[in-house]
Amino acid sequence: MDNEKGRAKMKEAKDYMKTSNMSFFGTSHAASEYLVVKDDVLPSLEIDYKNIYGVKIKVRVMDIREITAEKISAMSDRARYRDYYDFVMIKRNLKIDINEVLNLVRKKEIRKTIYKNWDIAKLDKQAESLTIYFTKELSDKEIEKELKKLKFGDIEKLV
Repeated sequence: MDNEKGRAKMKEAKDYMKTSNMSFFGTSHAASEYLVVKDDVLPSLEIDYKNIYGVKIKVRVMDIREITAEKISAMSDRARYRDYYDFVMIKRNLKIDINEVLNLVRKKEIRKTIYKNWDIAKLDKQAESLTIYFTKELSDKEIEKELKKLKFGDIEKLV
């Protein structure tokens, strides 16, 4: 990023961030000249929070539907077991309308199929399980069952 093109891209991103509900900003790990931005489709929520010292504050958090859409995006973009685990746990433990989530994904970006990445991610399960905290063990079959319920194939960006 420390060249003319990189500085121009960074300025472009900062200008864009001022007009966006963006929750993530960064550069591609593969090529720093490419800018990666993701917009939140839903507004963030403001909730009351009390820290360990008893101080009450308001915090802004992403809507769980937005988080779920980001998990689907992550499953498409990379092969990490934790994304599949998080997706299944969200789907099982929280009441979300998966069709509404898929519509959010369509508004965000072009999707690739997630099934190929799952084949890679499940191979990495043992190594990755040492770096993340699991509240419940999930079998590969349990995750595959939830993936099969996602009836979207390739999702094209809605304009």
